[in-house]
Amino acid sequence: MRKAFLTARADVEILGKIMTKDDVSEIENHMGVADNYYAAEIGKANFMLDLIKKSGVFAVNFSSVKNAEQTRIDGKYLDKFERFGIPKKEADKINCPLILGADVLECELSRIIDMGEKAIIIGNVLKKHKI
Repeated sequence: MRKAFLTARADVEILGKIMTKDDVSEIENHMGVADNYYAAEIGKANFMLDLIKKSGVFAVNFSSVKNAEQTRIDGKYLDKFERFGIPKKEADKINCPLILGADVLECELSRIIDMGEKAIIIGNVLKKHKI
């Protein structure tokens, strides 16, 4: 069964060191909006949201990743791609990892809407493709 996953990358400070971190996380609430925009709901305490804010980009990947629900754990101190055996590839238009074999939307962050404990991220879709 195909599910939706956010992927992002940014330089962040972890334990006093600046590191480039990639993250992947399954999302449940998401949809296309307007002609060329995509929206997804994400927890405001989620490390993924920090990466998206810092980088200004994200990707939505539609894939059949095994153990998808496990990708919802915090990725600040581990590499979820490696831990869960998720193959990745570099995006074409943005600085972001993609899930190999997925249908992908490469997005530039357009807006974040605060919804209390959650946030809605809205991205301008720069490229749609299958990798």
